[in-house]
Amino acid sequence: MPSIRFFKSVDDIKFDNAGSAIAVAESSLNGNLWNGRLLYLTVPEGGFSESCDCRDFAVTLDTYSGNTELAWLGQTLVSGTDDGSLVLWDAAATAAASDSDAHAQDTSSTIDAHDDLVSSISTHKDALDGLLSASWDGQVKAWNVDRESSRTFAGHTKPINAVRFNPKDSTQFASVAQDRTLKVWDMRQTSAQQTIRSATVGHVFTIEWSATHPSQLIMGGEDGHVSVVDIKKPTAIVTSLAVHTGPVRRMAFSPHDVTTLAVTSDDCTASVVSIKDAQISTGTRLLGHSDFVRGVSWDPRQADVLATGSWDQSVIISKV
Repeated sequence: MPSIRFFKSVDDIKFDNAGSAIAVAESSLNGNLWNGRLLYLTVPEGGFSESCDCRDFAVTLDTYSGNTELAWLGQTLVSGTDDGSLVLWDAAATAAASDSDAHAQDTSSTIDAHDDLVSSISTHKDALDGLLSASWDGQVKAWNVDRESSRTFAGHTKPINAVRFNPKDSTQFASVAQDRTLKVWDMRQTSAQQTIRSATVGHVFTIEWSATHPSQLIMGGEDGHVSVVDIKKPTAIVTSLAVHTGPVRRMAFSPHDVTTLAVTSDDCTASVVSIKDAQISTGTRLLGHSDFVRGVSWDPRQADVLATGSWDQSVIISKV
């Protein structure tokens, strides 16, 4: 079980689309500014060794604030930050210049996006405004990065915890906030299509659209539950299961099996569950971290390989 050591707390990780590299978002978690760093690690031939140092494989970009969540927009790595900005970085170009000893040009840019922490981002390759950012300022913004323009979706009355494009419909997205509502939006309208009052205990921290049922969303909650809600039946949660003993922070469906979901938690573990016909069943529990597990990403090349990142300053590559 390879473990990669870092120097700051890991807030998120993402394999690139080819599975040839891993992007990592770090935050220092101390001081007035949680100064962060983005790293782009090329996956070695044969994979990572049992214990290795991130400096052996990485190119880096220092960020003024801590980083919250990562997403790929084509070849561009996007990070939300604590100071309300979005960082865009062509990390592969930086790595290529480093490998060839060419003069390293700055391949990053920053957008002043929100008035408070960017809590969540989401991308969709088919959407004209293909980048969504959600913030504790209560707003979601849709960005056309090429034009450096945005549209604002307002309606939540408290900080937003998560936003996700519907992967099967580039005109639809969902957001969940600390006002205990889940909102479903149409990109062509500025007001929410639908508002669903949360029936969960505590806040919902993360959401994902079901890959098998277009009207269903999976929610991860403060109470450690993973729940399924159907937006066509908004009066009740379809099913809910206590998967963790601490808050659920991130989830990711496997690109190889759309019924397999990886879940991370503040109980210092991650797990793999199965969701079929809105029924949740538990599977593998992943141990090895000693602090909150905040990042998770499936290897797009190998169906049984899952990476998890933690505030314990490590990324663990597991076979599940």
